[in-house]
Amino acid sequence: MKIIKGFSGTPKLSYTGRDDRHFVPTGLYIVRTVNEPWTMGFSKSFKRKFFYNKKTKLSTYELPADAIAPFHICYYGRLFWDWGDGISVHDSQKPQDPDKLSKEDVLTFIQTHSA
Repeated sequence: MKIIKGFSGTPKLSYTGRDDRHFVPTGLYIVRTVNEPWTMGFSKSFKRKFFYNKKTKLSTYELPADAIAPFHICYYGRLFWDWGDGISVHDSQKPQDPDKLSKEDVLTFIQTHSA
């Protein structure tokens, strides 16, 4: 957290790169990169990602060419999680607004659906 000029002294979540440049993230884009009917998973036993076709039930460690989502699917199907007021993604930020999507909600969803 840093006090950033133009934010009236309120500490903001910020990131400092290797070259000492700072930026303030305002949200997170969630982009689908795998084309239907493919899904991407992670093999815990082999410690590698794999691709699974829901129609043919084929599973492979090599990326099939037809599994790569085209630009228009990635771009128009993306979701943006806005980190505006009331959103807490870092422990040192103000308390979370209970009516907004929280970091804990996102992590719980991922953990629930990654079994």
